[in-house]
Amino acid sequence: MYLSVKFHLHPYQEDRENVLRARASGKGVLTAPFRLLKTNRLGVILTFAVYKTDLPSNAMPNERIQATDGYDLIHLYVRGNVS
Repeated sequence: MYLSVKFHLHPYQEDRENVLRARASGKGVLTAPFRLLKTNRLGVILTFAVYKTDLPSNAMPNERIQATDGYDLIHLYVRGNVS
């Protein structure tokens, strides 16, 4: 199953920077690790841009930005105990 999530940029500077880097680079971008509130596990968010059209591997950043249709966010966490 493929899920594409569109959203307005969050006011958090790191989230915004990761979204901008992902859409311009065509690569996944990770946040810095953070503690999840209820479980105290470490987590990260992996952000990928979703493009309207297939882009060649040598597409320029401005071509990627223009072709961006949304974003996929993957929430990852560390299993086990965290010190």
